[in-house]
Amino acid sequence: MSEDGIRFIRNEEFWIVLGPFVVIFCLVLCLVFCRMVFDYLQNQNRPFSEVVVMLPVATIFGSVIAFISHVLSGPLLLCWVFVLLRRLGRIPLGLLLAITPVLGFLTAIVFGHISVSLSDDDYTGLTLQRFLMAWAFDVAAVALYWIPLRNYRSNPQAAA
Repeated sequence: MSEDGIRFIRNEEFWIVLGPFVVIFCLVLCLVFCRMVFDYLQNQNRPFSEVVVMLPVATIFGSVIAFISHVLSGPLLLCWVFVLLRRLGRIPLGLLLAITPVLGFLTAIVFGHISVSLSDDDYTGLTLQRFLMAWAFDVAAVALYWIPLRNYRSNPQAAA
């Protein structure tokens, strides 16, 4: 079998598309783990087996909520990355972080509607606290998403 007909896909190209979802899952895992350990340390009457059993369940539930809340901002981030690659041939962190306020705004709005549908509370609209928390989460997600791509060039011959 000749290699002429086979197109090899580099790891960075997989990361460009799937990276935001992996980063969101890892951030949710860290947040849930820290929250459960902190909760266990505050209330040591709770058996540790509850923490061990609830960690995967809470991580999956939190990840589903995070994925749904990023339903608008995830594709926007991917489009912005493809525009940067098309125009500049690389992904500068400053320009990638420039879109995070918009991502945080979209995430906060969608999360607000999800949290209202999960509870019986009335939708209070976009609050500054909800926006800042979503923006901080998106800044962390974008920064972690960028780390493997910092040396990526869309045209390898131009980099040489």
